[in-house]
Amino acid sequence: MTLIRSDTLVQSGEDYARYSVVGDWTAAQGFRSIAHKNGVTGQHTFDMSALTANRTIIHPDESGTMNLIPSGQRKPFTTRFAARLSNTSTQSLTNGAWTALNGTPFNSEIVDSDSAFSAGVFTCPTGGDGNYHFQTSVEIAGIINAVDMVGAWYKNGALYIRGLRHSAGNTKEHAVVGVGVIPLVATDTVDFRIFHNGGGSVTTRGAAGACSISGWNID
Repeated sequence: MTLIRSDTLVQSGEDYARYSVVGDWTAAQGFRSIAHKNGVTGQHTFDMSALTANRTIIHPDESGTMNLIPSGQRKPFTTRFAARLSNTSTQSLTNGAWTALNGTPFNSEIVDSDSAFSAGVFTCPTGGDGNYHFQTSVEIAGIINAVDMVGAWYKNGALYIRGLRHSAGNTKEHAVVGVGVIPLVATDTVDFRIFHNGGGSVTTRGAAGACSISGWNID
């Protein structure tokens, strides 16, 4: 819905989910306010006199709350991705070092709204600044010694959130789980890495559904 310049624009009814302000609206252009009216919450008016960029107006809930979202800023859950392992491929995990998970354990994308996830790395898109929730689960196979193992989220190549360190016994399969909230701006990168000191051959498990990863903006 394009809003035409006027002192006040009133839209009645409850069926409109959102309005987009298109153009550079300022007091000098005569655009004063936008009002929305519905039978539950009454009329809501915004003073747009200081507005210098595009905005999106979100329909109020029954408490009467409305928000102006700056142009280019993503609404919650707009930027999102999810991927899983859909075959029997595995990735080797280096002993005594942090190994970044590449695209092998996450070969099948479920959703990637901004084409921002590739080869195990999420890159914050332009206009996607905000806080992001990330989560992953990676099953481990081929453990031949008792090991210490831990996963961590890396931001721009530096460790940002470390998970719980734990041990797995001989020949036991194990899962490394990582969950965290990370603030990002455009071009920031996030990936998940695993450390172990088992001293032998350790790989991710090669079974459909054994590994998954996802993330989305929360504000």
